Amino acid sequence: MFHCKIRFLSSNLKICAYMQKCLKSNISTTDINETKNINLEAKRKEIMSRGLPKKKPIKGVKQIIIVASGKGGVGKSTTSVNLATALKVIEPKKSIGLLDADVFGPSIPLMMNLQQSPFMSMGFLIDEKSPVVWRGLMVMSALDKLLRQVAWAPLDCLIIDTPPGTGDTHLSLIQNIFITGALLVTTPQRAALDVTRRGAKMFEKLSVPISGIVENMSFISCPKCMTKISIFGDNTEALAHELGIKILQKIPLNEDIRDSCDIGKPIVLSAPNSVQAECYKKLAEHKDPKKIMGVVKYAVILSFLSHIVSSYGVSSNNTAPSKMDKVGTSIHSSADAEVFDVPMSVIIRPFPPDVNEEKVQSLINTLNNSETESLVPPIDILWIKGSEGGDYYYSFGGCHRYTAHKQIGRQFIKAKLIKSTITDLRSYLGNSTPDLK
Repeated sequence: MFHCKIRFLSSNLKICAYMQKCLKSNISTTDINETKNINLEAKRKEIMSRGLPKKKPIKGVKQIIIVASGKGGVGKSTTSVNLATALKVIEPKKSIGLLDADVFGPSIPLMMNLQQSPFMSMGFLIDEKSPVVWRGLMVMSALDKLLRQVAWAPLDCLIIDTPPGTGDTHLSLIQNIFITGALLVTTPQRAALDVTRRGAKMFEKLSVPISGIVENMSFISCPKCMTKISIFGDNTEALAHELGIKILQKIPLNEDIRDSCDIGKPIVLSAPNSVQAECYKKLAEHKDPKKIMGVVKYAVILSFLSHIVSSYGVSSNNTAPSKMDKVGTSIHSSADAEVFDVPMSVIIRPFPPDVNEEKVQSLINTLNNSETESLVPPIDILWIKGSEGGDYYYSFGGCHRYTAHKQIGRQFIKAKLIKSTITDLRSYLGNSTPDLK
């Protein structure tokens, strides 16, 4: 009777041959749905991986720094212009580029008083009074042309001024090019700091190093006694401590900066000996050779790399670590493999961690107790040498341990280094694997 019903249904309803086979084999509908869901999820992941653009360096450009802000009107473009100018002033032999990637509100042509090459801005591609009303794909296409179809090289550093917020422009830049660091510009008001926090979280999730914070309109100076007055508050310090990010400079609110922008001559040039110009020059001094990471962090990373080289015996010809040669296998499979204190700042995590907050809190409690801290096992890190000798440290697992260390502001995390290759990395990232140099 059961088989008769199956034949009746299959002859009157348009169902696929696979469904008929499942029915005749007495496979439940639940099993069928689960199989379909698994296949759909696998297909979705494949399509997503295939759809992501492959990162490519801009030929001849050594470093790329993006200047970003969560909120408009905080002085991001002013910072971009004066930073680029200051870099050239303090290092005349260096070649500096400036790209205005604020597609919807380009302002740098006015601030620099430039109307033609060698300068690139969306402001040159539209009428001065015309609004830009574009969809996301049009923005991405325009950015690709600004990045790839402009003769930037040779440049020691390219400064990219981005629009406020966290939108298509930032995602397109992050997905297409290798970014040395992101400089966050904010004012001390809570409204600006709240969106700055969200911007910092975005860069963190997308594995973009945050170089530091510039607090603009930080204070005014009394014209008589020169006392500094923080008219917008002093909340930036708390945010910087929360995020573990350094405040690189505090720029005063001053009409001379405004006037210099209006006449198209950055204050670094119009008033080179002013207090305001000195602030931008000091900001520029953070940049090279430390990539605006700060002296302390840069020294920590160098110390870590030198320890790895001395421990593993890595030579300049990129040979494999000696300990791996001895055991004939990866460090990951060795129970007595040496554990290193790896700086959190050098670890690349391509995917945002999917964590259970209760588990993270439990780990935090364990880490904060000196008697139990050693019970937390090390994470695994893929150590990859780029085609030009660069060192890259990728981490995909240990989400809870990594997050716990991040939340309590630990500078180091215990980890086993797995000597790996680009091929190994591709098994994780698929077609979105970057071109490591």
